Amino acid sequence: MPRRLLFSLALSFLFLLGCNDPNGRLGDDDDSATDDDDATDDDDATDDDDATDDDDATDDDDDATDDDDDDDDDDATDEVVDANLVLGQSFCTDWSSANITEPANIGTLLGLAGVSLTDYPILVSPTAIDEMASTLEMIGAPTQIQTCTQDLTLSTFDLTSTSTGLFTNPTFSVGPSSMTLNLQGIGGLTFESLTIEGRFTADGQQIVEGVLTGMMDVTSLTGACFLLNCSGCPSNPSNDCALFNAEDIVFNNNGLGGITPVP
Repeated sequence: MPRRLLFSLALSFLFLLGCNDPNGRLGDDDDSATDDDDATDDDDATDDDDATDDDDATDDDDDATDDDDDDDDDDATDEVVDANLVLGQSFCTDWSSANITEPANIGTLLGLAGVSLTDYPILVSPTAIDEMASTLEMIGAPTQIQTCTQDLTLSTFDLTSTSTGLFTNPTFSVGPSSMTLNLQGIGGLTFESLTIEGRFTADGQQIVEGVLTGMMDVTSLTGACFLLNCSGCPSNPSNDCALFNAEDIVFNNNGLGGITPVP
């Protein structure tokens, strides 16, 4: 058979073999136009790691519209609270949720006096909010023992009397101020230089991540300073005060409306 004919048949065979190769191994080298490292549909192309559907694209996890840092994440717009949901509402401390770090043994100390702090919730109620100015005003009140109902026989306390509270929706901070709990068998337990922080939930039904910090006047607790680190109280240095700090407090909307001011 002539050499030229053999050469032509060989070329034809290779051509047919490439056309029928299901994996494209014969037609997918580095210079090919189909699915190769330098080609149109290759690893650097439309569907690769740098393209429309990759980590920098619209549907990805890190930088995109629906990702963890955007509209649907923990800092998103739907986490704010409508001020109208919390104005004129009373929120009651759930002391059982509190992590009291200072003084850590206050529960034991009060227990020796026959008192449990969980029996004496306090109420807080925002009375004015100015979102443009990032401010709010808030009052507080003692409750009837073991309830979240305001005790109208005891004075309320203005939590923003010395300075306007801060409101960065949905979080707030008020104080310093003071408040007094009337504990049966002990009398008044006063908190001085008290600040209160927290975050309103979007449905307006709770304050969460609450923090109370101040000085607690323990003068009425006999022997308290044998167990606590005491110092003079801010308002009266002759009285004994101990640092008070409680965290992770939950305040629940009691559903009874706002606090009634009592002189």
